[in-house]
Amino acid sequence: MRLGWSKTVAGQAYSQWGSSALDVLRQDPYSALFLNSSIKWMELDRLALQLGIAESSPERISGGIRYALLSSMNDGHVFLPLGELQQKTARLIRMIQEDQWEDAMHSMLHNRELMMRKASSAEDSSVYLRDLYLAETQIARRFAEMHASASSMALQAPAQEELDHVERDLRIDLAPAQRDAIVASLTHKLVVITGGPGTGKTTIVRGVLRLWKQRGARIKLAAPTGRAAKRLSESTGRQAFTLHRLLEYDPEISMFKRNSKRPLRVDLMVVDESSMIDTALMASLLEALPSSCHLLLVGDVDQLPAVGPGFVLHDLIESECLCTIRLSQIFRQDEGSLISINAQKINQGEMPEMNSGGVDEGQDFFFINRPTPLGVREAIVEMVTQRIPLQFGFDPKEDVQVLCPMIKKDVGVEAMNAILQESLNSAESRYKAPFYSLSPGDKIMQTKNDYSKDVFNGDIGYVWEIDAKNNTATINFEGKSVVYERHELDNTTLAYAVTVHKSQGSEYPAVVAPLVMQHFPMLQRNLLYTAVSRGKKLVVLVGEQRALQMAVRNNRIRARHTGLQSLLKEAFAKVESKK
Repeated sequence: MRLGWSKTVAGQAYSQWGSSALDVLRQDPYSALFLNSSIKWMELDRLALQLGIAESSPERISGGIRYALLSSMNDGHVFLPLGELQQKTARLIRMIQEDQWEDAMHSMLHNRELMMRKASSAEDSSVYLRDLYLAETQIARRFAEMHASASSMALQAPAQEELDHVERDLRIDLAPAQRDAIVASLTHKLVVITGGPGTGKTTIVRGVLRLWKQRGARIKLAAPTGRAAKRLSESTGRQAFTLHRLLEYDPEISMFKRNSKRPLRVDLMVVDESSMIDTALMASLLEALPSSCHLLLVGDVDQLPAVGPGFVLHDLIESECLCTIRLSQIFRQDEGSLISINAQKINQGEMPEMNSGGVDEGQDFFFINRPTPLGVREAIVEMVTQRIPLQFGFDPKEDVQVLCPMIKKDVGVEAMNAILQESLNSAESRYKAPFYSLSPGDKIMQTKNDYSKDVFNGDIGYVWEIDAKNNTATINFEGKSVVYERHELDNTTLAYAVTVHKSQGSEYPAVVAPLVMQHFPMLQRNLLYTAVSRGKKLVVLVGEQRALQMAVRNNRIRARHTGLQSLLKEAFAKVESKK
């Protein structure tokens, strides 16, 4: 604390370095980046210079390089090209000589804080933080090893009679692509199934599970989030875990207890919502799987990519190293329904269809044109609190979810939560949480995994009781009451409105989404597609016509620097050459 550090950083430093923490931070304040990647560069740099660190010191230049790579992770990058890294570091440092830059890079590469994959042009060489380099290379190596290893089950296509039996069990006629996918799970070790809403992914998983169960296989199901795992359990009738729970994450040591030394006992591993898996989590999953295991990855590659660094599902498909089944035919479609059709249209760059007969004929997709952000906000409040409950019978808090492209602005998450809280749960006084105020009945989302409470990022609950005397709030998550102390509420937020990113892995009976030009940085096709595909029975878009058009046309997915495609091809070629 004497050096000006926050209590959080000071505590983390003491946990990391014990009684020598102050000396470590005094000698190299930029070491704090090892502890807390959320530290802002301007604050850290100002403190370091106040402590006497020279502007041209090796510590400052190394700190700038480290910060540039850490901050790039927030944009999904696994590495930065050497030239881009130098430019980004120079903007932070503001004065840097070529020899000083080279010395800092050489030192960080020598002590293996950084790793580099060289390219034909030096500026294009890939510079990684060590952990991400090891994670990405491990993904490629483990996939290649699993591909080349013998299966714990016989690689044999199911007989026609078995597939007919699956159809009778599921009471459907399997489409050719669905049959192909089910067969692939038994004839290939590594399979990816990708498709949009209503294309039959769940049916395939149910069919796969029936055939593998008949063979006496050990099967495990998982998904990245608690809500996605719950949906997978409900659709299959089998227990599904979050990946963190499956791998037995220990928050005290920030590590998984399941790994290569203590692998999972499984013949078939099925992972749903795989587009949400980032580089580090995929590496941890593969490390914990035996090489004999079959892996079935199910997801929608056209949705928003993972929040963390990497573009894993996309890279797996594009590498063409894994057996991939792409689904396009829509099955889940009631008469008059437009949700799945419009999700597909949007994904193909076409404007959604707006009229299939009206509410009485089963129309479930609407666009409400409002020319101003304030008009959009008023229309959303009316939709959520009055029109949707009256016309469709949905509960405005439990069934209707507002999904916003951004947190700020007139119809961002913060503004919509404030006005919807007042409209749906007005109260004379509210309890002051760290970042917002709440009262009994408020809709709450957990924003960080909490294994001690058994609640996970994205879980939605409702405030049941507030004990102001003891500074606690009780929140009910689908019948499970969880008590929070006041400081623990900083891992929660109001959830009348959430970002589209936070909605991934979830489905809601009704979705209402604003589309305004204020949100133009986020008006992208994959974001709109993700929002629309979250709605099960009703989707209402409210906003400006040109904002809708921009979102549909804008297919410029922000590029992510990843090396997985080339690493996979190299690893698979290597194991094939040994056969």
